[in-house]
Amino acid sequence: MYHYAKTGRKRRRKKGLLGVCFLLAGLWAAGLAWIFVSEQQFQPTGEATLVFRGEVYQVPAGQTAKQMLESLGLTLTGEDTASLPLDAVLSAGAVFTVERHRHRQEVYTLAIPPETEYCMDDTLPWGREVELVAGVPGELQCTAQVDYVNGLETRREITKKELLYPAQNQLIAVGTCEAPVPSAGNGYLWLPEGELLTYTHTAAVEATAFTGTDPGAAANARPGTVAVDPGFITPGTRLYIVASDGSFSYGIAQAQAGSLQGKRIDLYFPTAAECADFGRKECTVYFLG
Repeated sequence: MYHYAKTGRKRRRKKGLLGVCFLLAGLWAAGLAWIFVSEQQFQPTGEATLVFRGEVYQVPAGQTAKQMLESLGLTLTGEDTASLPLDAVLSAGAVFTVERHRHRQEVYTLAIPPETEYCMDDTLPWGREVELVAGVPGELQCTAQVDYVNGLETRREITKKELLYPAQNQLIAVGTCEAPVPSAGNGYLWLPEGELLTYTHTAAVEATAFTGTDPGAAANARPGTVAVDPGFITPGTRLYIVASDGSFSYGIAQAQAGSLQGKRIDLYFPTAAECADFGRKECTVYFLG
């Protein structure tokens, strides 16, 4: 009887120990589950943004600013300014900015453009311009304090200016001499110098200019030679040519066969400068009798 009672107590004690073990195991498992859930709940997710000297990087959140820089192999210098402390932890969506600020003194030169001055010249035909003095730029030396942010200039303050040499202005003479033009009517042409010519008819043409050095120019071209379309003006015809607006008088000329077509003529001038000055004009051609 005693043996059975003692055996029952042992069995009950063993069951109690097993219950305690099961309870402790349950509590341990629950603790692990709580720790796991807590870590998952508070573990940062997503990315933070680093803007380093204008370059943008996306990095995992949950790091300190310092860890973020180290993970990317980036180093701050004394010229860098950070938007957050280096021990600040960046959450998802946070932006950490590092800007490099530089202050420099710079010395450089600036060109001073020349101005253009005009003078009247009554020995030149009306409206003709001739350069008497070429314009030459001057030079100004400047000292400036310049600020840069991430390599881009943000401020420039000139603190000193020194004129190295002044600009030389361009001087242009403008002709004011009105060229006399002939008067015409009823087949007669009165020249300014008093000579009287007769003409049979007139024609409106477009006139250009050439010189003896131009490709294809006739070897015997001289002042008074006019290249024409043989189908329009018979070579050898004597002509008198004036600008239709009366601003220019070429004078007496003789037609010579050229490569032009239609109502166009090409007037000979001794120099390329005179050709350029003449340019292209609407002219009236008098066919002399």
